[in-house]
Amino acid sequence: MIALATVTSGVAVAIMPGGRTTHSIFTISLSPTETTLCGISNQSGQVELLRKAKLIIWDESPMAKKFAIETIDRSSEVS
Repeated sequence: MIALATVTSGVAVAIMPGGRTTHSIFTISLSPTETTLCGISNQSGQVELLRKAKLIIWDESPMAKKFAIETIDRSSEVS
C-alpha cells in the first residue's frame, strides 16, 4: 500500500523528513482558479505514483485555498 504525506506550508515541510508541499507534489498553480487542473504529465512517473496511492495525508489542509483542494479533485476525475 502506498501512502503520501504532504503539507500546505513550506514551514511544515522543513520538519517533515522528505516532505513536499501539496503544490509541489500535485503541480498546482500558486493561484488556482475554479477551472485549474494539476500540471502533471500523464506519462510521468509521478502520475503513476499518485494512481497507486491508496491514502493521501494532507497536513494543514484547512489552511489550503478552496481552489487548490478542488483542483486535485477535478484532476483526479479527468485522469
